[in-house]
Amino acid sequence: MEPKKDKLVTPGYIILCFSYFAAQFGYSMTSSNITKYARFMGVSGAILGVLPGLMSLAALFSRPVAGWISDHFDRKRMMFLSELSLAAVFCAYVFSKSTVLLLAVRIIHGIIFSIFSTVNLAFVADAVPRSQLTKGMGYYAMMGNVSMAFAPRVGEMVIKHFNYSVLFFGAASMYVLAFVLLNFVKNNSALEEEKAREMKEAVQKSEKRVWWKNLICPPAIPAAVISMCNALLSGAVTGFLLLYAENRGVEGASIFFTLYALSNIATRPLIMKAADKLPRQYFVYICNAFLVGVCLLLMNLTASWQAALAGVCFGIGYGGLQPIMQSMALGSVPIKERGAASSTYYIGLDIGMALGPLIVNFIAGMFMENYGIGYAAMIVPIVCGALIMFFLSRRQTSRLSGKDRPF
Repeated sequence: MEPKKDKLVTPGYIILCFSYFAAQFGYSMTSSNITKYARFMGVSGAILGVLPGLMSLAALFSRPVAGWISDHFDRKRMMFLSELSLAAVFCAYVFSKSTVLLLAVRIIHGIIFSIFSTVNLAFVADAVPRSQLTKGMGYYAMMGNVSMAFAPRVGEMVIKHFNYSVLFFGAASMYVLAFVLLNFVKNNSALEEEKAREMKEAVQKSEKRVWWKNLICPPAIPAAVISMCNALLSGAVTGFLLLYAENRGVEGASIFFTLYALSNIATRPLIMKAADKLPRQYFVYICNAFLVGVCLLLMNLTASWQAALAGVCFGIGYGGLQPIMQSMALGSVPIKERGAASSTYYIGLDIGMALGPLIVNFIAGMFMENYGIGYAAMIVPIVCGALIMFFLSRRQTSRLSGKDRPF
């Protein structure tokens, strides 16, 4: 008889999920419209190209510090502060009437968002039982996907019927709602005691960590690297799919993003159920196979059905990998190091999201703006991610069998 698993669905967990939904809704309704707002404010073409990635760049450099903050301060309190700070940032967009101010707010947004997302990942890991970590984080992340399916459209409607000020104040109000809901979530007292015990034992053992290990978590690096390999495709798709489709004369390619979100929502419960039964490495192979399918569909884009099918495959592959890699990163460390593990995981994502568009644009430029060749090249890092998982699983198997070999 199998041991009874700890209960995942509790009132606190449900409220936490809705709090995340509210926060992601506020983010998603503005992120797809930020360049339109910048153009409305008269930002020049060169700066317009820098603006979307500026937030990710600021987040990348502040991730290690965000991880340190998450491990050395109360996570719930930091969630409170970061949510209220993000609400203030969205209000600041309304008053950014010059290019310099808009760029400054964008950088501040990236720094605060890095703290929020890093602490958030560690906080939700604390809120669910360790035996339910993958499933708990998977359903939690699904709430963000639900918001992504509808929030961009809501943002467009707000702009159409009102103005950008209403859009940003609306986003700020969603973060305030997230803050209010979070007040009803209680800290996991058992985990707080376990974390305190871990810290006390480390002090008693005079355990000293190299300073950079407080910023980067070595056990989480494999998950971060695999995530980076797959995030390259995500960044490339977000950055250039619509432009690529326009160059090819393909209409309706934006259906990719809608079906990505919907397929992720539809398949996430099945993926989480399968994650309990399949070994992690096989699960990664399956998801990466779907991502290779995305590249094959996009490399010679001629019709909207290809973009639609690619969106479905991307929702299953990339959406399925995220909770697996998150649980791999945070499940590999003690509770007191989850902030650094969360930071390390997000650094991998940030690098992939930042480099993906640059790589695809560079390759396309070498072949007369043929972005299809750039998407075909994305197969290489995807396969590399699968190979890294293959060697990691072999190394773990050899350790368990007592025949450890070098990596």
